[in-house]
Amino acid sequence: MGEGDDDPISPLPEVPPDWIPAADLPCWLARWYRLDIATVDLESTDALWTGDLRFCHRIASVTPCGNARRLPPGLKWSWSMGPRWGGSLLSFGAKTYVDAYDRIVADDWTLADADRLKGTVGGWPDKKGGVRARHPIEVRWILVKAWGDIRVKRWRRDEAQRQPVTPPEQDVPTTGTPKRRRKGRYNWEPALEEILVYVYVNGLPESGDGHQARLEALVKTTFTPDECPAESVIRNRVSKLLARCRTVLDEGLSRS
Repeated sequence: MGEGDDDPISPLPEVPPDWIPAADLPCWLARWYRLDIATVDLESTDALWTGDLRFCHRIASVTPCGNARRLPPGLKWSWSMGPRWGGSLLSFGAKTYVDAYDRIVADDWTLADADRLKGTVGGWPDKKGGVRARHPIEVRWILVKAWGDIRVKRWRRDEAQRQPVTPPEQDVPTTGTPKRRRKGRYNWEPALEEILVYVYVNGLPESGDGHQARLEALVKTTFTPDECPAESVIRNRVSKLLARCRTVLDEGLSRS
């Protein structure tokens, strides 16, 4: 890639920061998963404004007004229970949620005068008749990556299907019946999204706390009765995803 290329990905740093600008979200996903921006642009943008990624954003540069910590229109304080960070693994569970922390988020994109293209809010009129500055929206990278990990296979499949197919130079006779590629029987994406949100809100299950059983029951509700996997299949898939979540959190801690 030359220095004169107008590639939106090239100006980004080598390692994603903990919080990334919303305007750079498609670029980071494209770089991390080695995809075209067009493959992830629309879905990731919609997820930020209306879907799964809305819960992990913040408006970091806004300064509250006065002792009452008043905020501009469309913004609010988001109070959450913060997990205890330590060791080689982020341990989830009721006992580890000990520290309350707050961040400023957009409660109403319209009142916050959000600019979807630039990934900012602001521009509100001030008391002097002027216009206030605009503020960038940021999203938490470790949660964005967990969201992307359950979609990357579909993104790569969709991207491969868009590639032009070069016809063979000559037909080669074949014998026998060609093998057909086995297609996936179940659509797991809605189930994986439910698990991701559940884990973010309730934490990763621990042995004997009953949370994995609740997750398995939740996954079962995302399928129709006539197209539902066996319980053993659901249990195996949930266990694999939870193991992946722990790995993602470990990677985030190792970079901290």
